[in-house]
Amino acid sequence: MTLASILTIISTLAAAPDLCGALHLDADGSPYVDALGQVFPRYCEPSGPDAPRLDEELCCEIDEAADAAVCDLPDLLGRCVTGERYYCEFGEVTEDGASCYQPYVDACDLDLCLSYSGPPPEEAKAELLCCTSQGCEPITADVAGWCTDVEGYVALCLNGVTNEDGTVTCFH
Repeated sequence: MTLASILTIISTLAAAPDLCGALHLDADGSPYVDALGQVFPRYCEPSGPDAPRLDEELCCEIDEAADAAVCDLPDLLGRCVTGERYYCEFGEVTEDGASCYQPYVDACDLDLCLSYSGPPPEEAKAELLCCTSQGCEPITADVAGWCTDVEGYVALCLNGVTNEDGTVTCFH
């Protein structure tokens, strides 16, 4: 057995780090954690609680400056042609590559949604929200840590409409 073969076997057997394990951190270096105990990964896309289970190792190129990862499956021999190997629990593979997801609680599961007769309004879209006693406001994943500073929690609204005051109304 050649040294290259041995190294390939060892690297395959080593546990790949979790792509969603790289978290947004506060000034003290601690992970942001919202009021529901949810954390905010740097390289995984927000998703609802029904995120598809992938349970695969991916080959990902990390762009730390942009908090982004471009991922794909290993080649037919299980090797990463580009990037490094990472584990992804939730996600999906498409013709454009692989995406890794971070599931968040659904706003409707927290009784934050209104019933709507007929389909949701045309302008309704999926939005990540920071919710406090004052209501829910749209946020992006890269600033979700701000929600912990106001003692809020993050929820995903699948059919949300932004109101004039900046809050979001979610519909079933």
